[in-house]
Amino acid sequence: MERVDGTTLTIEEFQEKYERPRNPCIITGLTKNWKAHENWTIGGKHTKDMLNDYEVPLIFHDDLFKILGKHEKRPHYR
Repeated sequence: MERVDGTTLTIEEFQEKYERPRNPCIITGLTKNWKAHENWTIGGKHTKDMLNDYEVPLIFHDDLFKILGKHEKRPHYR
């Protein structure tokens, strides 16, 4: 499976090369600037507090579950 550097991958490039043709890939490098690398430890914070340090990568900002409409249940995870 192809590995792609997510720090240089544009949204358009991702859509053209992977999303539209449904080609799987491993996106690397997206967590380099996460506060979690500094703030999280094995015995550290509670899980709900960890969300304060989470940032959704730009290529995943669209909430694709909204396509399901009001009548469908969302997964229990995000």
